Amino acid sequence: MERTYVICHMLQSIDGRISGQFFQSPKTQSLASIYGQMSKNYDADALIYGRTTADELFTQGHQIHLTSSDKQIPQFKDYICMDNQKKWIVVVDPLGTLGWSCEILNHEKLKNKNLLIVLSEKVSNKYTSYLQTLNISYIFAGKEKLCMKIVLDKLYKKCHIQLALLQGGGIVNESFANEDLIDELSLIIAPVIEGKFGIPTTFETDKFFKKSSLINHYHLVKTKILPHSGFWINYVKE
Repeated sequence: MERTYVICHMLQSIDGRISGQFFQSPKTQSLASIYGQMSKNYDADALIYGRTTADELFTQGHQIHLTSSDKQIPQFKDYICMDNQKKWIVVVDPLGTLGWSCEILNHEKLKNKNLLIVLSEKVSNKYTSYLQTLNISYIFAGKEKLCMKIVLDKLYKKCHIQLALLQGGGIVNESFANEDLIDELSLIIAPVIEGKFGIPTTFETDKFFKKSSLINHYHLVKTKILPHSGFWINYVKE
C-alpha cells in the first residue's frame, strides 16, 4: 500500500454518540480505559484528530494574536520538522484556527511527539509563520476543500507514517470515509443511549471536505464482549 493505513478507533454510545453525558457513566469511564489501552496496543505511527477534538484535548480555546503585516503572496509549501525516533500527532485544521504555544506542546500527550497540522490554502501566511516559530509541521491538502487522499500520500511519503489511528471527531472521520480511506474500523460500544439532539456522532459531514456519493463496504472480522457490558467490533474494508 503506497499510503498510510488507517484504522478508525472510536468509543461510542449505542446510538453512535461520541460525546455527551454518557461519558459520565461509570461503565463508559471503565470502557474508556480499555479504549486507551487498545490504542496503545495498536502501536500506530500517528494519531489523527479533527480540529474540535484537538481543541478539547490540547489547545482548549487558547487565543493567539498574529500581529504581522506580511502581505506577501501566500506560498503553499509543506513544512516538515520531525524527529524520526518520535511518533506523530496529526491535527486536521483547514483554516488554521487553533492556538498552539510552547506550554501546550509540553502537554503529556504531545510531549516527545512530532506535531503536524493539515491545512487548506485558505490559511494565512501569518499562521504558517507562527507554526514555524514553534517548529510545528504542516501540509496543504486542497485549495478550499481538503482531499484526504493527498493527506495520506503526504503522511506516507514525507513523514514515513505507515499506520495511523483516526480518533475523531465525527467530521474528520467522515472526511476519510467519504473518500473510502478507512481501511479498518475498531469500535467500542458503551451500553448507554445518549439520545439527545445535536451531540456529535462517529461520522458527520462538513463543508470543508469533498463530498461524494460513495458507500463504504466492510466485513466483520472480530468481536469481543468487554467488561461492564461493553462490546468491541472490528471491521475491515472489502
